[in-house]
Amino acid sequence: MYSRSVDINEKDLLIGGFYNSTIEGEVYTALVYKYFIGNASSSLIRRVCFAKVGGYNCKLKLENAQGCEDWQLHLRIAEHYQFKVVPKYLVGYRPIASSMSSNYAATAKSHSLIMADVRQQHPEIPRSIYRWSGSNFYIYLAVKSNRSGNYRSTLSWLYRSLKEDLLMALLRHNFYLLSIESILKIIVLPPTESGLELKQASESSEETTLARIETRTKAHRRLPSQVYEIMRFNSLGNLKSK
Repeated sequence: MYSRSVDINEKDLLIGGFYNSTIEGEVYTALVYKYFIGNASSSLIRRVCFAKVGGYNCKLKLENAQGCEDWQLHLRIAEHYQFKVVPKYLVGYRPIASSMSSNYAATAKSHSLIMADVRQQHPEIPRSIYRWSGSNFYIYLAVKSNRSGNYRSTLSWLYRSLKEDLLMALLRHNFYLLSIESILKIIVLPPTESGLELKQASESSEETTLARIETRTKAHRRLPSQVYEIMRFNSLGNLKSK
Protein backbone atom coordinates (compact mmCIF):
# COMPACT_ATOMS: atom_id res chain seq x y z
CA MET A 1 0.00 0.00 0.00
CA TYR A 2 1.26 3.48 -0.79
CA SER A 3 -0.05 7.04 -0.68
CA ARG A 4 0.51 10.33 -2.43
CA SER A 5 3.35 12.53 -1.22
CA VAL A 6 4.59 16.11 -1.51
CA ASP A 7 8.09 17.58 -1.34
CA ILE A 8 8.82 19.85 1.61
CA ASN A 9 11.77 22.00 2.69
CA GLU A 10 13.57 22.27 6.02
CA LYS A 11 10.72 24.46 7.32
CA ASP A 12 8.15 21.78 6.42
CA LEU A 13 6.73 24.07 3.71
CA LEU A 14 5.58 22.69 0.35
CA ILE A 15 8.06 23.36 -2.45
CA GLY A 16 5.99 22.19 -5.41
CA GLY A 17 7.12 18.62 -6.04
CA PHE A 18 4.55 15.85 -5.68
CA TYR A 19 3.78 12.20 -6.48
CA ASN A 20 0.15 11.27 -7.04
CA SER A 21 0.03 7.99 -8.92
CA THR A 22 -3.20 6.01 -9.18
CA ILE A 23 -1.63 2.71 -10.28
CA GLU A 24 -2.61 -0.37 -8.27
CA GLY A 25 -3.22 -4.10 -8.56
CA GLU A 26 -0.72 -6.19 -10.56
CA VAL A 27 1.88 -3.50 -11.07
CA TYR A 28 5.17 -5.30 -11.78
CA THR A 29 5.60 -4.31 -15.43
CA ALA A 30 4.36 -0.77 -14.78
CA LEU A 31 6.88 -0.53 -11.94
CA VAL A 32 9.67 -1.58 -14.28
CA TYR A 33 8.62 1.26 -16.55
CA LYS A 34 8.50 3.90 -13.80
CA TYR A 35 8.97 4.19 -10.04
CA PHE A 36 5.51 5.68 -9.65
CA ILE A 37 5.58 5.35 -5.84
CA GLY A 38 8.03 8.26 -5.66
CA ASN A 39 9.79 7.41 -2.40
CA ALA A 40 9.89 4.60 0.14
CA SER A 41 8.38 6.81 2.85
CA SER A 42 5.04 6.65 1.03
CA SER A 43 4.59 2.89 1.34
CA LEU A 44 3.24 0.70 4.13
CA ILE A 45 4.55 -2.86 3.84
CA ARG A 46 3.52 -5.88 5.88
CA ARG A 47 6.26 -7.75 7.72
CA VAL A 48 5.33 -10.95 5.91
CA CYS A 49 6.43 -9.32 2.63
CA PHE A 50 9.96 -8.83 3.94
CA ALA A 51 10.01 -12.39 5.22
CA LYS A 52 9.20 -13.58 1.70
CA VAL A 53 11.33 -11.29 -0.50
CA GLY A 54 14.06 -10.10 1.86
CA GLY A 55 15.14 -6.56 2.73
CA TYR A 56 17.23 -3.90 1.04
CA ASN A 57 20.09 -4.87 -1.26
CA CYS A 58 23.25 -3.62 0.48
CA LYS A 59 25.50 -4.90 -2.30
CA LEU A 60 24.63 -1.96 -4.55
CA LYS A 61 26.44 0.45 -2.26
CA LEU A 62 29.56 -1.72 -2.35
CA GLU A 63 29.52 -1.35 -6.15
CA ASN A 64 29.06 2.44 -5.88
CA ALA A 65 25.63 1.92 -7.38
CA GLN A 66 23.41 3.15 -4.58
CA GLY A 67 20.21 5.11 -5.08
CA CYS A 68 17.56 2.69 -6.38
CA GLU A 69 17.36 0.26 -3.48
CA ASP A 70 13.76 1.34 -2.76
CA TRP A 71 12.77 0.68 -6.36
CA GLN A 72 14.36 -2.75 -6.36
CA LEU A 73 12.65 -3.71 -3.10
CA HIS A 74 9.24 -2.69 -4.41
CA LEU A 75 9.89 -4.66 -7.60
CA ARG A 76 10.59 -7.80 -5.58
CA ILE A 77 7.40 -7.25 -3.60
CA ALA A 78 5.38 -6.63 -6.78
CA GLU A 79 6.39 -10.08 -8.06
CA HIS A 80 4.31 -11.67 -5.30
CA TYR A 81 1.76 -9.11 -4.11
CA GLN A 82 -0.74 -6.61 -5.46
CA PHE A 83 -0.40 -2.91 -4.66
CA LYS A 84 -3.09 -0.59 -3.33
CA VAL A 85 -2.99 3.21 -3.49
CA VAL A 86 -4.43 5.63 -0.93
CA PRO A 87 -5.38 8.70 -3.03
CA LYS A 88 -4.45 11.23 -0.34
CA TYR A 89 -1.33 13.28 0.40
CA LEU A 90 -0.21 11.60 3.60
CA VAL A 91 3.59 12.01 3.36
CA GLY A 92 5.89 15.03 3.28
CA TYR A 93 9.22 14.10 1.66
CA ARG A 94 12.21 16.35 2.35
CA PRO A 95 14.88 16.19 -0.40
CA ILE A 96 18.39 16.82 0.95
CA ALA A 97 21.19 17.99 -1.36
CA SER A 98 23.78 15.75 0.31
CA SER A 99 21.58 12.65 0.30
CA MET A 100 22.46 9.39 -1.41
CA SER A 101 20.16 10.14 -4.35
CA SER A 102 22.13 13.32 -5.17
CA ASN A 103 25.03 11.18 -6.46
CA TYR A 104 23.55 11.03 -9.93
CA ALA A 105 26.20 8.86 -11.60
CA ALA A 106 25.88 6.24 -8.86
CA THR A 107 22.08 6.44 -9.04
CA ALA A 108 22.15 5.92 -12.81
CA LYS A 109 24.42 2.91 -12.35
CA SER A 110 22.04 1.59 -9.70
CA HIS A 111 19.11 1.82 -12.12
CA SER A 112 21.12 0.11 -14.86
CA LEU A 113 22.12 -2.83 -12.65
CA ILE A 114 18.60 -3.31 -11.32
CA MET A 115 17.07 -3.29 -14.80
CA ALA A 116 19.71 -5.74 -16.04
CA ASP A 117 18.71 -8.11 -13.24
CA VAL A 118 15.00 -7.70 -14.07
CA ARG A 119 15.70 -8.34 -17.76
CA GLN A 120 17.47 -11.57 -16.89
CA GLN A 121 14.66 -12.80 -14.65
CA HIS A 122 11.80 -11.69 -16.91
CA PRO A 123 12.68 -12.18 -20.59
CA GLU A 124 8.95 -11.94 -21.40
CA ILE A 125 8.99 -8.18 -20.79
CA PRO A 126 9.53 -6.31 -24.10
CA ARG A 127 12.90 -4.57 -24.49
CA SER A 128 11.16 -1.31 -25.32
CA ILE A 129 9.96 -1.00 -21.72
CA TYR A 130 13.56 -0.91 -20.48
CA ARG A 131 14.34 1.90 -22.92
CA TRP A 132 11.26 3.78 -21.72
CA SER A 133 12.33 3.19 -18.13
CA GLY A 134 15.83 4.50 -18.80
CA SER A 135 14.52 7.59 -20.57
CA ASN A 136 12.10 8.35 -17.73
CA PHE A 137 14.86 7.95 -15.21
CA TYR A 138 17.28 10.21 -17.11
CA ILE A 139 14.63 12.94 -17.21
CA TYR A 140 14.33 12.57 -13.43
CA LEU A 141 18.12 12.96 -13.08
CA ALA A 142 18.03 15.97 -15.39
CA VAL A 143 15.44 17.64 -13.15
CA LYS A 144 17.51 16.86 -10.06
CA SER A 145 20.68 18.21 -11.70
CA ASN A 146 18.88 21.36 -12.75
CA ARG A 147 17.59 21.99 -9.24
CA SER A 148 21.13 21.66 -7.86
CA GLY A 149 22.44 24.14 -10.44
CA ASN A 150 24.51 21.63 -12.43
CA TYR A 151 23.38 22.65 -15.91
CA ARG A 152 25.97 20.74 -17.92
CA SER A 153 24.92 17.57 -16.16
CA THR A 154 21.28 18.46 -16.90
CA LEU A 155 21.99 18.59 -20.64
CA SER A 156 23.88 15.30 -20.47
CA TRP A 157 20.94 13.48 -18.86
CA LEU A 158 18.50 15.07 -21.32
CA TYR A 159 20.58 13.80 -24.22
CA ARG A 160 20.61 10.28 -22.78
CA SER A 161 16.84 10.44 -22.30
CA LEU A 162 16.40 11.50 -25.92
CA LYS A 163 18.52 8.58 -27.15
CA GLU A 164 16.50 6.02 -25.18
CA ASP A 165 12.98 7.19 -26.05
CA LEU A 166 12.86 9.83 -28.78
CA LEU A 167 9.09 10.28 -29.05
CA MET A 168 8.35 10.59 -25.34
CA ALA A 169 11.28 12.94 -24.79
CA LEU A 170 10.06 15.23 -27.55
CA LEU A 171 6.54 15.22 -26.09
CA ARG A 172 7.75 16.36 -22.66
CA HIS A 173 7.42 20.09 -22.10
CA ASN A 174 10.11 20.01 -19.41
CA PHE A 175 12.59 18.60 -21.94
CA TYR A 176 12.50 21.95 -23.73
CA LEU A 177 12.31 24.06 -20.58
CA LEU A 178 15.30 22.31 -19.00
CA SER A 179 17.29 22.46 -22.23
CA ILE A 180 16.73 26.18 -22.79
CA GLU A 181 17.34 27.11 -19.16
CA SER A 182 20.50 25.04 -18.91
CA ILE A 183 21.98 26.47 -22.13
CA LEU A 184 21.20 30.03 -21.05
CA LYS A 185 22.64 29.46 -17.58
CA ILE A 186 25.86 28.01 -19.02
CA ILE A 187 26.25 30.96 -21.40
CA VAL A 188 25.26 33.74 -19.00
CA LEU A 189 26.43 32.60 -15.58
CA PRO A 190 30.13 32.14 -14.71
CA PRO A 191 31.00 28.68 -13.34
CA THR A 192 31.26 28.35 -9.58
CA GLU A 193 34.18 26.73 -7.85
CA SER A 194 32.27 23.48 -7.35
CA GLY A 195 30.42 23.61 -10.65
CA LEU A 196 27.15 23.65 -8.73
CA GLU A 197 24.83 26.44 -7.71
CA LEU A 198 22.35 25.35 -5.09
CA LYS A 199 19.00 27.02 -5.49
CA GLN A 200 17.12 28.48 -2.57
CA ALA A 201 13.36 28.10 -2.41
CA SER A 202 11.70 31.29 -3.48
CA GLU A 203 8.98 33.02 -1.51
CA SER A 204 6.43 32.00 -4.10
CA SER A 205 7.38 28.32 -3.80
CA GLU A 206 6.92 28.52 -0.04
CA GLU A 207 3.34 29.63 -0.65
CA THR A 208 2.51 26.40 -2.48
CA THR A 209 -0.62 24.72 -1.14
CA LEU A 210 -2.26 21.36 -1.71
CA ALA A 211 -5.04 23.14 -3.58
CA ARG A 212 -2.51 24.57 -6.03
CA ILE A 213 -0.90 21.16 -6.43
CA GLU A 214 -4.30 19.67 -7.26
CA THR A 215 -4.79 22.41 -9.87
CA ARG A 216 -1.36 21.67 -11.34
CA THR A 217 -2.20 17.96 -11.37
CA LYS A 218 -5.32 18.51 -13.47
CA ALA A 219 -3.38 20.64 -15.95
CA HIS A 220 -0.48 18.17 -15.95
CA ARG A 221 -2.71 15.25 -16.94
CA ARG A 222 -3.74 17.10 -20.12
CA LEU A 223 -0.16 17.41 -21.37
CA PRO A 224 0.64 15.35 -24.51
CA SER A 225 3.34 13.39 -22.68
CA GLN A 226 0.92 12.44 -19.90
CA VAL A 227 -1.82 11.41 -22.31
CA TYR A 228 0.69 9.24 -24.14
CA GLU A 229 1.98 7.81 -20.87
CA ILE A 230 -1.53 6.82 -19.82
CA MET A 231 -1.84 4.94 -23.12
CA ARG A 232 1.41 3.16 -22.31
CA PHE A 233 0.30 2.20 -18.83
CA ASN A 234 -2.97 0.85 -20.23
CA SER A 235 -1.00 -1.33 -22.63
CA LEU A 236 1.23 -2.53 -19.79
CA GLY A 237 -1.85 -3.77 -17.97
CA ASN A 238 -1.93 -6.70 -20.38
CA LEU A 239 1.62 -7.74 -19.49
CA LYS A 240 1.81 -9.93 -16.41
CA SER A 241 4.96 -11.00 -14.63
CA LYS A 242 5.52 -14.74 -14.95
